[in-house]
Amino acid sequence: MKSPLELQIEGKPALGFDTGLTADAFAKARLAPFIARLGYAVKPDGSVQVWQPFGVIEQNHTICLAGPFFAGVPMDTLIAESDSFLTVLRRWMAARLHLGTSLDGLAVYPAGALVANDGTILFPPEWIMRRSVEVAGTWLTGAEQWTHPDLTGPAADTFTAAALAYRIFCKTAPFPAQEKQVLRQDIREAVFLPAHLAEAGLNMDLARCINDCLSGKIKTLSRLQNSIGEQTPVAQFFSPVTEENRLKREREKEQYAKRLRTRTKSRRFLTRNTTILTGSGIAVLLVALIVGSFIQDNAKQPTTAGMQPLEVVQTYYDSFGRLDHTMMSACLLKDAVAKNDITSVSSYYVITKMRQAYETASPPVLVPAQEWLDAGPAHYASVPEGQLIVFGVSDCRITPLESDESDGEVSFRADYRFWAPSEADSLLFSARANTDTLRVVLHKGAWRITEIERESSAEAQSAQ
Repeated sequence: MKSPLELQIEGKPALGFDTGLTADAFAKARLAPFIARLGYAVKPDGSVQVWQPFGVIEQNHTICLAGPFFAGVPMDTLIAESDSFLTVLRRWMAARLHLGTSLDGLAVYPAGALVANDGTILFPPEWIMRRSVEVAGTWLTGAEQWTHPDLTGPAADTFTAAALAYRIFCKTAPFPAQEKQVLRQDIREAVFLPAHLAEAGLNMDLARCINDCLSGKIKTLSRLQNSIGEQTPVAQFFSPVTEENRLKREREKEQYAKRLRTRTKSRRFLTRNTTILTGSGIAVLLVALIVGSFIQDNAKQPTTAGMQPLEVVQTYYDSFGRLDHTMMSACLLKDAVAKNDITSVSSYYVITKMRQAYETASPPVLVPAQEWLDAGPAHYASVPEGQLIVFGVSDCRITPLESDESDGEVSFRADYRFWAPSEADSLLFSARANTDTLRVVLHKGAWRITEIERESSAEAQSAQ
């Protein structure tokens, strides 16, 4: 099955998308109601034209969706040329933001966008793009590397753009697995090599933005668009790297990849075998060993190389909502600096994973506190009662204190609210106002937190 097709309808050129279905199979699939759904062509000046299908025709014994002719090529065929593709990606992001979320039936697959020579981008109707992805051997083979299986709307666009940006700057896909089930699991669990480790010398701010978009921390396309800018060529996002730093980064890359493989393998083993392990009384011991080994292993291997002191502090607090105890540990000189924090996050991580394994019919939904507040509680009204878990840090303000970075030691004050399920009532989330004073030191070439002094006061509880 090939698509798009250049068709001739009543002597005039037309654009066709092969469904891969015979007329009988098309009827049985009940796809007729989708035929009238629209596509949209966005010009470089922001003007939008509707792509209205004519209907369907039979071509080479299969049914094709046919509509007005559009002289464009699939977006992913341009990926080989970094600067050219970055220009296309910028146009794609601008078009997606321009269309917004008010128009229905938009394609979320980047390979489903057709790019014309004048920069106009056509987004065919979403259903035909999904159909092309689901059928093996189509022109969209490989599109799942850039598409989150669960996200829709702006969050899906942000993930797609970040995955493509990663491909441009790191010269490889962030999620390269070929087996569909493994690929989707990797995407859902954000199992990828961080951009700053994948490509030495990459601008740290851009790398962090790409990483945060791929891991779901950032769900706003404009954030990535601002990081990439409007005209900066690919080469200017890189700084020269000495041979010593290159070798150091390669070692960090190998160490991180090894830990990532171990952590992922252990986590998936635990998820698959939770029932058996619990029944035999081994689960608790295994969980403790896994969590302990993760913390101990990551504490030995600094992963904050290249970060500035403020970035380390921000990363530490951001990791609460992601239950990323390994990253928190990496930000600390020793786990003992914040033993209670690490233990709390590790416990919720294990509890959440085990509940997801047990409660398959209605698994718990973990939402970072800041995301919950930004979206508004009503956004999660569809989550069954008692299944929403709000956890992490909100309203975090980090203030540098008087110190000199050149001395290898700086201090900060962090004011924030810490959210967690209430111990008294599982339908409530309790928040307390915290003020931390942190000392950050330069240790073996990486800034790490060596001291946290905390003052805390309880706040009122918020209902689900």
